[in-house]
Amino acid sequence: MYWRITELGRFILGITNRYEHTVEIRSVNDFILDDRYLLVTLANPDTSMRGILDRFARPVSANRYAVTAETFLRNCKDSGDIDRTISLIRNFVCPEPPDNWIEFFSRIRRQACAVAPDDTDYEVFVIDREDKELQQYLAMSPEMREIAICAQGFRVLVEDEQSFHVARNFCATNGYPA
Repeated sequence: MYWRITELGRFILGITNRYEHTVEIRSVNDFILDDRYLLVTLANPDTSMRGILDRFARPVSANRYAVTAETFLRNCKDSGDIDRTISLIRNFVCPEPPDNWIEFFSRIRRQACAVAPDDTDYEVFVIDREDKELQQYLAMSPEMREIAICAQGFRVLVEDEQSFHVARNFCATNGYPA
């Protein structure tokens, strides 16, 4: 009896120091990407790979699928998902997509980076809606203008916990203990 060891097995057992995952491109001939529009046409309507298109396109006819930013991003939660979807297209649909597709991929990647979460830990405190004197005092005080980032809807946004404590102490010294 003998054991056959795959490349992954060799890597896990420490026989080799490097492992590269390879994907076999099998069905590239089943799809045609339009070079003017973001359309995919099924060259082989009987292909078993039709389900791949459901991940990033919507059917517009029996053998044609349209790709929009909405359909492309419907299964993407972050930029890693975007890269995986692009890899899926390159591996199984078309290894060298036309220029309009490459531009679309670039635009989607660029737009994914346009909105990002802020790392700063902002603090918010709420002021009383009925206390007009406090509202006027906070709006006119140079100390609060210096530490407050934004004041809207009876809420004041400060940059961090330290600024929050400074604002709270400022209010307390002026007759508004928190």
